[in-house]
Amino acid sequence: MLRYVKISALVWLASLVLPAVASAGNDLYKRGLESYNQGKYGDAASYMSTILSSSPDDAQAHALLGKIYHKQKKLDLAVGEYSKSLNADPNSSEVKYNLGIAYFDLSKYKDAEKLLEEAVGEEPKNFEYQYNLALVQERLEKSDQALEGFTRAVQLNPESALARYCYGRILQKAGATEKAIEQYKKALEINPKYVEAYNNLGVAYQNIGMFPESITSFQAALKINPRNQEAQRNLGYTQAHVSLGITYFNQGNLGKAFEEYKKALQIDPSYADAHYNLALLYQKQGQLQQAVGHYQAAIKFEPSNPKAHNNLGVAYSKLGKIDLAEAEYKQALKLKPDYAEARQNLQFLQKATGRQK
Repeated sequence: MLRYVKISALVWLASLVLPAVASAGNDLYKRGLESYNQGKYGDAASYMSTILSSSPDDAQAHALLGKIYHKQKKLDLAVGEYSKSLNADPNSSEVKYNLGIAYFDLSKYKDAEKLLEEAVGEEPKNFEYQYNLALVQERLEKSDQALEGFTRAVQLNPESALARYCYGRILQKAGATEKAIEQYKKALEINPKYVEAYNNLGVAYQNIGMFPESITSFQAALKINPRNQEAQRNLGYTQAHVSLGITYFNQGNLGKAFEEYKKALQIDPSYADAHYNLALLYQKQGQLQQAVGHYQAAIKFEPSNPKAHNNLGVAYSKLGKIDLAEAEYKQALKLKPDYAEARQNLQFLQKATGRQK
């Protein structure tokens, strides 16, 4: 199962501007902002609380307190402070943006989209606003809007490797493989150590049959900091090994494929894709017991994969374990009712064993 890598939101919290006109709390606000910028969030919060004790409707104090809570991952409190800030000053696009990001972090994507749309409408040339709006729309599976949004983000900041990568990813999902390749290449020109971009470039090349280029891309991904296992998990190394293994498998080089799948499992023993593809390899070689073990592991770590259930059913059937095979075919169909191969396998098994009703 060849997959391109996704990426979570890059959360930028818009900077706050000091008031042009001095106020009673201005000096405290400056001190609080300095503390915030130094990472002294407790001190910063104390300054804001002092301001709000005498000026409960101070929009900037609420906004900065919201950012403090946001940095501390106290998201519900952050939402509350951003909302109070907007009640006091409904026209602040940056507070709308920060509240939208807080909703994103809470997985409240519709709320996030509404606020980010307002922020973008007020500041249409703000790259950060546009990028994150497109990311939210992608999460909402609004592919057309997300594509338009990432297009605008790249236009606003052509030197952003992240924007280029995301633009390529959404193009790849839409089937525009060659255009996606172009964007991944541009992302890598900007950031030559962008592992996800190398991996997705390899997947794109594999999808159009450019296997040497695919292998080169996966290998490039794996050369970046190969000894750091945590980085490998976070940056897509495991998927790169699996993707490279699939490419070798498609070329008929089973030995190389086996090596790559094993490397993936050394990095992350719970990686379902690696177990699934290793099971396919064992099954192709007729090593059914080994295939069963890895299909079972794949299902353990990703129970919703209908292909793993179907193929496990095939392995059980060849081993003469008819009841188990039937159960796996039925589970595959439960997960994907229009799964023709699983239905055919179930019907053939039932007919062959006289179980057909």
